[in-house]
Amino acid sequence: MQNRTIQQRLDRVASQLSALAREVDLIQRDLGATPVLVNVTAGLDPFPETVRRGRRHWTQAENADLTRRYDSNEPIETMATGLGRSIPAVYGQLNKLGLTRKAKA
Repeated sequence: MQNRTIQQRLDRVASQLSALAREVDLIQRDLGATPVLVNVTAGLDPFPETVRRGRRHWTQAENADLTRRYDSNEPIETMATGLGRSIPAVYGQLNKLGLTRKAKA
């Protein structure tokens, strides 16, 4: 009997956690971030080490994609959403790559 009660409590908590994960995903989508639930469903760590510490290194493929988007005059906000990065992160990486737009006078 006690095992059944414990299992019921575990099931209830698991259900609540699942609902919270879905809510977090919706918030992250609104903010333009990669949803955690996508990683969980794919069997990946939802909080990989690089995300846990708040920073993810840019890969060569991401830099190439960023450069292509920059060259096609894609808006920064769209670049950030497409790359799963924040707007400041995109500005910073563009600066590191020497890609800056001159302000129109």
